[in-house]
Order: sequence, then structure tokens, then C-alpha cells
Amino acid sequence: MDIFPNTIIKIFSQAIFNRAVSVADRYHLMAALLDRELLEAELQAVDQLVHTIQPR
Repeated sequence: MDIFPNTIIKIFSQAIFNRAVSVADRYHLMAALLDRELLEAELQAVDQLVHTIQPR
């Protein structure tokens, strides 16, 4: 069941535009990750998001 089509790509695009990831976006991202298998482009977007928002 694909509840969140393109959610990760949308969040990635919003994060680039806003230079931030909201709490709601983080929960949507988590739900999308747990709900389904990801496309290669989505996996790359998640990797970039994680490397960008992780504390240093």
C-alpha cells in the first residue's frame, strides 16, 4: 500500500527551498520510510537529508 507517494522527494525539495526540515516533515519522512520500499532517487534524497541535518 503506497500511502505516501513522492513524500520523500517533496520533503527534500521543501528542505532545499526552506533550508529546514519541520517536525511534521520529519514524521512524514519516518512514516514513508517505515511504510514502503523506496526508489533509488528517494534513497539518495534521504541520504542527503540525513547528512545535511545531522548535528556535527
